[in-house]
Parts: sequence; C-alpha cells; structure tokens
Amino acid sequence: MSEGLFALLPDGGVMVEEENFGCLLITDRDDNVKARFINRAENGEVYRLGGSRVIAPCPANRTSSPCIIFQAHPEK
Repeated sequence: MSEGLFALLPDGGVMVEEENFGCLLITDRDDNVKARFINRAENGEVYRLGGSRVIAPCPANRTSSPCIIFQAHPEK
C-alpha cells in the first residue's frame, strides 16, 4: 500500500481506503470485515479511489448510522 487513508467509525470500527488498488474496507471494533468495496469496472479493470470520508450521522438515511463517501476515479 503506498497511498490511502483510514478513519475511526463512531461504533469503534475502522474504514480503510487503499487508493491505488481501488479498495475500501470497513471493519467492526473486533476487526471483523463488515463491508468491502472494490472499484471494478464492467470490463474487469480495477480503478483508483480517492478522498474517502465518513459522515456521521448520515443525512441521507436520517439515522445515526454513518455514511461512507468516496470518489471513484475512472482511470488507473
């Protein structure tokens, strides 16, 4: 991993973004993987991510659950 970031979630979990390989990972406080996203196009190519952020509480779903916002790059 050469570029990326992480954020602590309100429930004690962690969001990790690995920018170069287009991967976003969310764990709970016990390091169990709760969600994984790979920025893969229909042609099978994997593209970068950048600037992922956690917004809590999430205004879109009107709950206390956090939103994960990310930018998917269309190029490698």
